[in-house]
Amino acid sequence: MRRTGLPPKPARVLALVLLFWAGYAAILFSAGKLEAMLPPRWRGLAWGSASAVGVLALSLLFLRLERRSATGVGMGLQATSPLRFLAGALLGVALFAITIAVTIVLAGPVRFEARAPGGRVVAVTICAYLALACMEELGFRGYALRSLHPVLGLWPAQVVVALAFGLNHVVYGWSLADVVAGVLPGALLFGLAALASRGLALPIGLHAAWNAASWSIGAQGPWTMVVRAQERGRMAVAGRFGATAVLLLAAVGAWVWYRERERGLASPPAQRAARVSLTSPGMS
Repeated sequence: MRRTGLPPKPARVLALVLLFWAGYAAILFSAGKLEAMLPPRWRGLAWGSASAVGVLALSLLFLRLERRSATGVGMGLQATSPLRFLAGALLGVALFAITIAVTIVLAGPVRFEARAPGGRVVAVTICAYLALACMEELGFRGYALRSLHPVLGLWPAQVVVALAFGLNHVVYGWSLADVVAGVLPGALLFGLAALASRGLALPIGLHAAWNAASWSIGAQGPWTMVVRAQERGRMAVAGRFGATAVLLLAAVGAWVWYRERERGLASPPAQRAARVSLTSPGMS
């Protein structure tokens, strides 16, 4: 219930975001009860889907109470949303491929062993990662980030959301090394992608594709990276370094994109109109 004409106070916005995250945690915990009742193959998909629907409903509730629109926090569907999702998915696969290449350069050659997990397993797993990406992007880069960004500024808002995202993964059971190397840089990239694209379609595609690509060469995926026993420690360190470097470099690119879009919006109307006319169809 925001008063029109009065800027929101940072303390109030932060309190609302913390309350939103408390609801997010409650939704995930409740969905976990459903997960435990299903066969192992379907648990990830069921938990992610139920949680994503719950977080979407929670976001819409907060927006309704504050008299804000879903479009204002990047949750509105647009004609370009499918293309942005596809672009994010392609970018996620490309970034992970670069990470593997960097890892191999740093740690030495590896051998890939193919396996056949089955088409149904692959399809269910990819859908599960998509549902989980929707859940986490709605929970961190939707209402939360888009509420904090106007009152705290870009980097303070990014830090708050990234730390909350990292803590969320610590609760999942992730190691601190993996959180620092992958989760926090990923949070910065996803947040900048959401702000630069002004929506969640691109970061959802990016997030889901990165996770699915990571699974694809893991213990349960279609391929496995095989290295000598004495090289495993070196490979783990190189993999973490590669992931951190690639994600941070991609975040820099997203930041440049965000900055250019902000400059375009801040330019006088006459300059914006000139840009449109010079790039419109039919101009020679």
